[in-house]
Amino acid sequence: MGFGLPSAFIDMVRAIYADRIFQVRDSGRVSDVHAQRFGILQGCPLSPFLFSILMTVLIRDAKDKLLAQFSADRFGALGLDEILYADDTLLMGCDGEVLQAYMQHISDCGAEYGLSFNGTKLESMVVNCTADLVNAAGDGIPQKSALKYLGALLSSEGCDTSEISRRIGIARHELDLLKKCWSHTSLSKARKYDIYRSLVLSKLLYGLESATLHAHDKRKLDGFHADCCRKILRISSSHISRVSNRYVLAQLGTMPLTSILLKRQLCFFGSVARRAHNDPIRNLLFQPGAYTPAKNAATRKRGRPRLEWNTVMHNHAIEVAKPRAIASIICDKEDWRKAVNTYCAMLAGCRGGEMPPRVLPE
Repeated sequence: MGFGLPSAFIDMVRAIYADRIFQVRDSGRVSDVHAQRFGILQGCPLSPFLFSILMTVLIRDAKDKLLAQFSADRFGALGLDEILYADDTLLMGCDGEVLQAYMQHISDCGAEYGLSFNGTKLESMVVNCTADLVNAAGDGIPQKSALKYLGALLSSEGCDTSEISRRIGIARHELDLLKKCWSHTSLSKARKYDIYRSLVLSKLLYGLESATLHAHDKRKLDGFHADCCRKILRISSSHISRVSNRYVLAQLGTMPLTSILLKRQLCFFGSVARRAHNDPIRNLLFQPGAYTPAKNAATRKRGRPRLEWNTVMHNHAIEVAKPRAIASIICDKEDWRKAVNTYCAMLAGCRGGEMPPRVLPE
């Protein structure tokens, strides 16, 4: 596979990695010089590109071997795919036999480049099926109902309730650490809220733009946010102080957390809608050449239909764009952002569709 790199550039990279040596300095003492025979240079801005090139070639070689083993028709109809983030690899497929072969080919191709699987971190998750995957030694790979990948919890049930609860627990721990620090400072309440928003809310909401929330998930998020604001303002719970959550949020000039998250989700919805019509991510959410939700080809089970993110966001987008059509406003990033801010503020009960001003002094 060629990457269009000139030979002079390849020679420079080869020279950088030829005859590498290193020393270790600790507590003012320096170790002997040692030769570095493998690995990429830590901290070098070129290293991530080199590793991405290696993984691209490795996956291409594995897929070529997989195509040689299985027919093209069977391979193309399986929905086989992978997500690569540095050395964290996530394989997805609908056929256990093909997925097992794909994993084995990746292991074989990786060995050719000096890479190997970490057997202690191999995990599998099955969704509405049965599949028994084994590692290179023939031992079964542990099956779990949820997997943690890139800081997010993937559930076999397809809902985000467990992830929301886990995030709230992490955010509550971070707030407890901040409270210990705040108890020894003279920071204003407004400043404390700014720190809480930067260090706690950012960690809680990270990556939730694509989450589909149920009613109980929304109550958890709004309840946690209101409880944190009460702690910052030193206001007891409502059944003791008789102070409503709306009054507490107004003191800090903020909205319910679900409204803040909805604003981020709609902005993300707009960014996907503005992608090229042949973009694969856009085609997952929208019909080709249109702004209507993509049709789900899967057969729906009996009972109440599951909430789908693109359908929920599309319904909100219709309300955001009223009385205009979605296509007339979503293509302009700035107009869409302003309309989303106004809509989310109105849902939060803010007068005039604007964020409430902060009552506390800066």
